[in-house]
Amino acid sequence: MSRRGSNPSKQGQRLPAFGQVRLIIPVYLPSSDGYYADGLRVFETMVDSIEATADDRVLVTVIDNACGPEVRESLEHLVEGRVDRLVRNRSNRGKVDAVLAELNATFEPVIVVADADVVFRPGWVDAVHEGFGAFPECGLLSLHPAPDLRWHASSSILVGARSRKAHLVQAPVVEPGDLERFAMSVGRVATVQPAEGQLLVERDGHALMLGFAHFAFALRRAAVADLPSEPCRSTEDGVDARYFELPADQAGWWCATVLWALVHHIGNTLDQDEEARIASFAASVAADHAPGLPAARRAAASRRSPEIVHRLVTKAARWAYGHRRTTLRLAPVRDVARTPSSATRISEIGPQSTHPTP
Repeated sequence: MSRRGSNPSKQGQRLPAFGQVRLIIPVYLPSSDGYYADGLRVFETMVDSIEATADDRVLVTVIDNACGPEVRESLEHLVEGRVDRLVRNRSNRGKVDAVLAELNATFEPVIVVADADVVFRPGWVDAVHEGFGAFPECGLLSLHPAPDLRWHASSSILVGARSRKAHLVQAPVVEPGDLERFAMSVGRVATVQPAEGQLLVERDGHALMLGFAHFAFALRRAAVADLPSEPCRSTEDGVDARYFELPADQAGWWCATVLWALVHHIGNTLDQDEEARIASFAASVAADHAPGLPAARRAAASRRSPEIVHRLVTKAARWAYGHRRTTLRLAPVRDVARTPSSATRISEIGPQSTHPTP
């Protein structure tokens, strides 16, 4: 037995380019009844929203995390021709391990991880690019405001903001409707926000919110190297934070949140009221205002944290995360450049230098 001729594939061919954004969606639907009865309809609504709001900059990976036999065929039919990759796990690996495996198999400079029960809002791709462009220190960017998590994974911002010529400010920027929709989707009452507003980090008219929610978030590919390399092997509550935002924060990446909801969390049911909320949400566009502070609200954000507050939150952050110094990884602002079509392109972003904070 021998080889005849030469393999044509070795002659060399130009392969398709990778995108600018990789969207990773883990799906776990072990059955089509009970708690999961509306699971496929919810996920189909999500896929529809991606098609309506994304462009050729975005490539999509769907992870079939050992869905049930009656779901698997429908899932494959649903995504056929609509996603770039369909990955199938024979065993349920949980969200963390399934996502970590794909993060390390991704070449796009920006990666978005989203649960399989969210609807994307028009303008989300540009808003993510703008947020990362305005804050090169930001490694993870949550796509939905979570002001009740104002201190979560914020130690690197609290310690490093002043040295990076950014300011901690407070302003009422979160839209109450965003919080009400999210509260309804998880079956609870919306959090009442203080009149003075939310804690933000601001620079040159752009702002991000402190606090982080991981049901839909973007991250720079360079930050993946600072996430745990060992598997999680668990689905218990809280493991997402221990494997995503907390390690990134401790490595010096800023973990922050956009000011307006770029996604809507559906939950596990899809009734007529929910469909009406989705239709209303999809009709609004976030691109014009999501990255920064609106001019009308900048006056309210002029109250910068006094020196004593800065010292107190810095001390608290260092104590909470058990390390005296936070390593801040810096990336150049030149990452973002406008093309003639006004589309934002982000080149590979990696650590350029390392500076210990004071």
